[in-house]
Amino acid sequence: MRDTSHPPLIGTLQSTYPLLRAWLGEDQFLRAATWHLELNAPHAWMLDACADDFGLTLREPFPEQPDLQELAWIERALDNSYLADDLGPIAPASLAGINWNTVHLRLTPTLQITHATTNAADIWSAMEAGRHQPKGRLLASPKGLLVWRRRYLSCLRTIEPLELEAISCVQAFGSFSNLCVMLSGQLGEREGVSRAAALLASWLGDELVTGVHYPHQLN
Repeated sequence: MRDTSHPPLIGTLQSTYPLLRAWLGEDQFLRAATWHLELNAPHAWMLDACADDFGLTLREPFPEQPDLQELAWIERALDNSYLADDLGPIAPASLAGINWNTVHLRLTPTLQITHATTNAADIWSAMEAGRHQPKGRLLASPKGLLVWRRRYLSCLRTIEPLELEAISCVQAFGSFSNLCVMLSGQLGEREGVSRAAALLASWLGDELVTGVHYPHQLN
C-alpha cells in the first residue's frame, strides 16, 4: 500500500483548505485527507496537485453535508485564481464603435464557475471575516458561484442561475450576439437584449472582461 500519510501531502491539503479544516475539525479533516490520498495518487510533479478534487472525495465520508464539497471548491478556486495569467481589464474607452453583432468577449482566465446548492459561500465569508458561522444548509433554490481575481484580490460572488448560464455561454462561445439570442429565448427579445447589456455592464465593473475581438480578424 502507498504511504498516503506522507507529511508534505497532508501539509499541502492543510494549507490549501484552512477554513475547511477549521470547519471540519482537525481529526475529521485528517481522516478525510488520508482517505483522499488513498484514492488519488498524486498525478503531477507539483505537490499541490494532490489538492485537486478534494471536494469530490468528501462526498463519500460526508454524503449529508454537501456544503463541505462546495466549501472545498471555493477554497481551491480562490487559490487557483492566483495561478492563472494576470490580464488587466478592458478599458471602457476601447468599447467605442464596437459592432455588438459580431464581437466576441474575452473573459479573465482567472474566472471559475460552478453550481451552488448550499450556503457554503456564506460560511466561507463568515469564517474569512472572523464572524459567527451559519450552519450548513441547502438553498431554497440553486444558485451559482463565481470566483475570479481582480488585480491582486481574489473575489467570490453568488449569482443567480440565469447569470451562471449567461457567463457559461460566453465562456463557451464568446459571442455577445449568442448571449443575446440565448437570453432572448428565455426572456423575450427586448428583455433578453436588455439583460445581456446589464450583465455586460456588471462584468465590466467587476473586471471580468479583459478584451474583445472579431473572429474573422484571427484568420
